[in-house]
Amino acid sequence: MRQQTPACPYCNQQVDAAATRCPNCGAVIPRENVWPPPSGSMQPVPQHQQPELMTTVVWGDVVLGIAVSVGLYMLWNIGVVAIPILYALLRKKYPIFSRSLGWCYIVPLILLGGVFLACAVSSIYSKF
Repeated sequence: MRQQTPACPYCNQQVDAAATRCPNCGAVIPRENVWPPPSGSMQPVPQHQQPELMTTVVWGDVVLGIAVSVGLYMLWNIGVVAIPILYALLRKKYPIFSRSLGWCYIVPLILLGGVFLACAVSSIYSKF
């Protein structure tokens, strides 16, 4: 590959590769604009690492997490204890599945808290 003569970044005139100033406009030529860049200066772009899945697709893990949560809630309400334990054990290896478990745990608790709050407020105001 033929090495190209660098150009001034300000006036775009060709300059000598060893020049520190442009002979046309007098601007200082920064060394990082040397073309081609020195070998080893380009860093490889890191590839995004996909999380490990329990199923073959992301939505499969989400649906599986919801199904497991609902199933655990139906089994004598052991989901209140079992879901946080499953989440803690599997969150590093299966993050998508664990996230769906977490959402299925938090959302009903928030809704139940709202129901209890509504009942408490209505019982307070019904006494008057």
